Amino acid sequence: MLKKLITGALLLIGAPAFSSPMISEFMADNRRSSIDDDDDRSDWIEIYNPGGTPANLRGWFLTDDPDHELKWEFPAVNLPARGYLVVFASGKNRINLNAPLHTNFKLRKKGGYLALLDARSSVKSEFSPAYPPQHEDVSFGKGNTKRDQVVLLKQGAAARAIVPVNNSNDSAWKKINFDDNDWQPGKTGVGYDYGGRIGLNVAEMRNNNETVYIRIPITVANVAIIEELTLHLQYEDGFAAFINGKKIASDNTPTTLNWKSGAPQNRPDSIATSPVEFSIPNVKSVLVKGQNMLAIHGLNNLVTSSDLLILPELIAYKKTEVMDSFGYMFVPTPRARNEETVPGVEADVAFLQPSQTFQTSIRIELERTEVANPKAKIHYTLDGTIPSGSSPVYSGPLTLRESAPVKARLVHPQGGMGPVGSETYIEIQRNLANASSNLPLILLENYGGGRPPSGDYQMASMAVIDPSDGRSKVTSPFAVASQVGIKVRGSSTG
Repeated sequence: MLKKLITGALLLIGAPAFSSPMISEFMADNRRSSIDDDDDRSDWIEIYNPGGTPANLRGWFLTDDPDHELKWEFPAVNLPARGYLVVFASGKNRINLNAPLHTNFKLRKKGGYLALLDARSSVKSEFSPAYPPQHEDVSFGKGNTKRDQVVLLKQGAAARAIVPVNNSNDSAWKKINFDDNDWQPGKTGVGYDYGGRIGLNVAEMRNNNETVYIRIPITVANVAIIEELTLHLQYEDGFAAFINGKKIASDNTPTTLNWKSGAPQNRPDSIATSPVEFSIPNVKSVLVKGQNMLAIHGLNNLVTSSDLLILPELIAYKKTEVMDSFGYMFVPTPRARNEETVPGVEADVAFLQPSQTFQTSIRIELERTEVANPKAKIHYTLDGTIPSGSSPVYSGPLTLRESAPVKARLVHPQGGMGPVGSETYIEIQRNLANASSNLPLILLENYGGGRPPSGDYQMASMAVIDPSDGRSKVTSPFAVASQVGIKVRGSSTG
């Protein structure tokens, strides 16, 4: 299968570089990925506009018919410059601009034709003669080719902030020449109750205002070499960002912004520390050579909110010649920049010992399944990270003498990878060996991390043990085990 896929990918790579909207990613066997507006796990197709100007897709088509006789037509939907659009390939045929779009066909997981046609029915992007067989919850598309990049703004950059008490600065604070010397100085991130991510604490917002104004200076040596600019932001709850007074990105904001605005909705802590990427079009009309100013209007949802986070990075990509690479992605990214691709999907790794507790030590055995490629090797990790080709190669049973999350996958010499298998093994003290309860037991292991923080999440493993014959025992089999994030929230009394 690997050989067939590489051959098919070369047909795509040989095409001209994309400058108009294209199919950048799709999933044809969705079991746990995106949910559509009916709460169904429909397959999906991502359209990307690599150009520097918006594109209206009215009259464009998606088709799974190589003869282009059966086509699904786009409504008058606008696709921003370097923006993404997801269309569900559900067969539901919906074109309401105020709701998710759905094609009138579904994708074939065994492989098939797929194309994007313009209003003249000319092919702008296609998988021809057919995309290769697809795999459960693995997407396929154009990989994120590594390019020369310049980090214009790092985490921990110098910043100033103020919690406004009136509208006296509303018209001027975003501009580069505004005098912010009386604002509170510090470093990004800005907010409170997010542990080590906070370098400029604005806890005075709580019970006073949902708004904070933030100014971060940026120096750009050469605007001419910059082709693309992206804002990477960890945030909670909402924000609007400006460069030199021009709005570049926003999320979870009210229709009109002022000095006491708040975010319309709460953004969960569980996703706040995962950076979201915002593409910034028309770079040359935004940046200037020399000093620039990134201004961010940070928003909380309710003045009683217990935390806030605004942690930006600004990445510029230089003009460079790149090749397009197509393949599988184990981390699907609908509506966002794609991850790196692999040319083939290998088989699973079998764990002969399931997740469990142990005392003193435990012996863990891994093996290939019968359908595995004999050239692929098992790579593993013991620290919770995802195995890659540079991870240790499994050569025999592993002996664990302390708790560990074991992850493993097959890696082919030509770059193909298998899904990541994972089991959790938790060491318990002898005095707990006979512990039991008539209620389910929850085990948390943070691998010597000490008391969980109250701000940022700490990586940990969790296992649940259900009662059997009326009692749940620490040494009983796990009902479920997973890697989780934990933190202290709230307080106790007594």
